[in-house]
Amino acid sequence: MKSRYALFAATVLLVAGSATASQAPSATAVVDADGTLNRGLNALSATHLATGQYEVAFNSNVSECGYTAAVGLSGNAGSSAFGTVNVAKRGGNKKAIFVQTFDVGGNLADLGFHAIVQC
Repeated sequence: MKSRYALFAATVLLVAGSATASQAPSATAVVDADGTLNRGLNALSATHLATGQYEVAFNSNVSECGYTAAVGLSGNAGSSAFGTVNVAKRGGNKKAIFVQTFDVGGNLADLGFHAIVQC
């Protein structure tokens, strides 16, 4: 019976270790309000398409991944204007996401953001 519990415990640790390793983001991007890619992980570029609309390109296919984003500044001082952000896969480009930023009134507005891609 002890060996069965030891095998179970070893399996749980192995699975838990694997799950922890896969929790790291696949890609990240910190983008300024003007569309400048400030920094990121596996991020290649950011493009300001129109007021409050951006494309962020990565070095691999992200079309089947999960995305999240938050309004925020790229620096270590100051504070961002309040707003919301929407992120989705980019139609026609499997290596990019489409991001929209809005002011508190729900209007498209140029705001910096931090995006995370998890595959």
